[in-house]
Amino acid sequence: MISTMFREGIKMLYGVVEILRKIIFPFLVAMAIFIASFPILGQQISEESTVVSLDFAIAETLFEVLDSPVAMGGVDNFRSWTGGGSVSANLIDIG
Repeated sequence: MISTMFREGIKMLYGVVEILRKIIFPFLVAMAIFIASFPILGQQISEESTVVSLDFAIAETLFEVLDSPVAMGGVDNFRSWTGGGSVSANLIDIG
């Protein structure tokens, strides 16, 4: 009788562990990542862009989303490809 109760208790414990492993733990990990993606209270988001782009496609996205990257590769080629309208004169060419 005691061994039957012990077995049933172990089965219940395994059931709880499975619930934690399959449902609660991934939920907690997802929530931690979600919360960590927001700035800490009191932390100021910098107005100035400090992004460097090595790829033209990424640079175009940055020009649309941000003011502009600080540096990028192939600035002259990018200017000739896009017409140079959105490219800052202060953009540093890193090759």
